Amino acid sequence: MIRQRLTALAIGWTLSLLAAAGLAHAPIVAAALRHTVHLPLPLGVLVAVALLGGLLWAMRHTVARMVAAPQRQIALAAATLLGALACAAAVDALWLPFGGEPATVGGGDLGHHLHIAALLEGPMPRVYLGFVGWHATTMAVFRALGAPPAGLLQAGWIATWLGLLASLVIAACWLATLVVRVVERSPGSAGGAAPRVRASLAVGLGVAVGGLLLWQAHHAALFAAWHYHPAEGFVAHAHATLPLLAAAWLWTVVPAGWPALIAAGGCVVALRFTYGLNLPEHAAAVAALAAWQAKTIAAAPKWQTRARWGIALTSAVVAVGIAWVLAGSFGKPGGLMHPELELRVQSLGVVVLAPLAAWALGERRLALWLAALTAGPLIVALLHLAVPSLPREYYLWKHGVHAEWIGAIALAGLAGAAAARAVRAPTWRAFGLALALVGVAAALPQLLAEAQPRLQRSYRERSEPGYRLAVAQALRDRSFEQVMQRLAKRGRRVAAVLHPHWPLSSVWQSEREGTQELQVAPVAGLQELRWAAFRDGPASLPTDGCVVIAAGRHRRAAWSSHARRNGGPAGEKALAWLAGPGVHCAWGPTPRRGTWRERTCWRCPSPPASAQSPGATTAP
Repeated sequence: MIRQRLTALAIGWTLSLLAAAGLAHAPIVAAALRHTVHLPLPLGVLVAVALLGGLLWAMRHTVARMVAAPQRQIALAAATLLGALACAAAVDALWLPFGGEPATVGGGDLGHHLHIAALLEGPMPRVYLGFVGWHATTMAVFRALGAPPAGLLQAGWIATWLGLLASLVIAACWLATLVVRVVERSPGSAGGAAPRVRASLAVGLGVAVGGLLLWQAHHAALFAAWHYHPAEGFVAHAHATLPLLAAAWLWTVVPAGWPALIAAGGCVVALRFTYGLNLPEHAAAVAALAAWQAKTIAAAPKWQTRARWGIALTSAVVAVGIAWVLAGSFGKPGGLMHPELELRVQSLGVVVLAPLAAWALGERRLALWLAALTAGPLIVALLHLAVPSLPREYYLWKHGVHAEWIGAIALAGLAGAAAARAVRAPTWRAFGLALALVGVAAALPQLLAEAQPRLQRSYRERSEPGYRLAVAQALRDRSFEQVMQRLAKRGRRVAAVLHPHWPLSSVWQSEREGTQELQVAPVAGLQELRWAAFRDGPASLPTDGCVVIAAGRHRRAAWSSHARRNGGPAGEKALAWLAGPGVHCAWGPTPRRGTWRERTCWRCPSPPASAQSPGATTAP
């Protein structure tokens, strides 16, 4: 009785985790509805929850079939444990105390995307090429926590973190499902208790091996790769792992035929509204699946075969077209991620072993999808390695991030499945395949880490206490915020914020404007407008509000070099205003974990006597 209750509890928790991870796609669906038919975002979330709930309910037979045998129960219990451990690992690795705030480091694009999130909900739903899954999630979190106390930045970081958690849960459930499928398809004597015991041991061992490799991959490379998204402000594509991992799970469990093709196409649509850099590969995978079905399903009516060929041709044309458009982006300059190209080619070459392993284990559909997803970035990287004159900017480096993430997870799961198969049907060939896959899955994360040294240094800045901020920039300056809050409590309007670092300036500007329905220029020019304002600063001191200026010793040095680095007069203006009359200053903690103290100043048109706070000093 106790065993049955524990099993039922494990099954219930696992299905709840999977359902929660599936419903994490709701903001993506809502964003698609908002972007295409301008449906209000709250209504879109309700519609999306209803649609996804219906899909999960429709898959009840597949889920029920998973819990019919003892080894499946073991796999579900293991998936529950893996999901919980993955969530704990994410909390430990990416949700760190940073001066009383979540750990947020990054580039100026984050402020740009925070404003886009508000525009998506407000007057401009057709924003940023439709890559709006993260934006809708951010606004859903923002409203759920209660605006404005939560703040757009906190909501955006929570949205990014929730996407990671949902991805890890889907990965855990997919790993357990894959192990069960491989064990059930492995040869074994029928009947009796011994085969059932061996099958259960095989599943338990396979999930344990895969889970350990997944854990090792997370800490060696995958959390750093995830960190890259907010580290440069590229948060719009942080949710792209959700449809990609959902595709891996669906391509594993959905029955062959039209259900598999429809599920694959649905994942393409979801990916299009998260981030489109891997759309060509995913569309190519759908083309390959449709063509394979058209060739192998001999009993299908002629019209269905023709329809599949039509889908294959259309998907192939879409893949080529999107790839052609994206190829022009590889020359655009970017920020943080500058890997070693030779090591990057090696790591992507290792990732390509994942589809070969899936094929060897009999997972043909999964092998097709993994081959399409991983071959594209490898071909592009090899082309850039062979032709040094080709542009090598940050879109090139971003192109393979998701393939590396999915490939590392897939290799961990396939290594666990191979180990389970070796126990279920022990042969020298099975043991050799298992050992080879375990070795490859264990080596890949370290190779990924070595290929991206700058990314690893940036990740250490946010994950190791006391590590100096040298690569990335803190997005929270508490002394600056304390002054702004002090002015707000006294009824003083803040008309402008001046800071020598673009990320902080952009984020603060977005948070101040984020809840207003601003009629601005087209979003394509929004970042350029923001950059011009940061570079040049206000033309004169505003007469309708206060100006808050970063003014400490290190910031003064930054202002002095501002014109040289950015080609604008904001630095000279800030220093001149600080030297003028009516300036008040206060000392407060810095972004660097409170180890320093920094000065922030403000000037108001007609500052009341109360503006001079106790302990403040007047600037010279």
